[in-house]
Amino acid sequence: MDRSIAQSAILREVWEQGWQNGLTQVALNMLQAKIDPVQVATLTGLSADRVNSIYLEATNLENSSQLVRDWQNLSESSLAEVWLDEEEDKAWQDL
Repeated sequence: MDRSIAQSAILREVWEQGWQNGLTQVALNMLQAKIDPVQVATLTGLSADRVNSIYLEATNLENSSQLVRDWQNLSESSLAEVWLDEEEDKAWQDL
């Protein structure tokens, strides 16, 4: 009996965690679609604080991703400017 109660509690906890993860993903998708955060909170049932937290996390992630892309583009263009010509490159490979 105790085991079935424990399993039931674990199942409920896992279900709730999955449900919250799903709602968080839905909220994130809505925010990325430029839906008003107040409306997102209303539709998902998440608190306004939670929606704002999701929004800030997504914004920080987007900013970080953009920084990485900018750095890669800058690195590629910089490498193109200083890259050795084919003869110099082969000479270095022989060393």
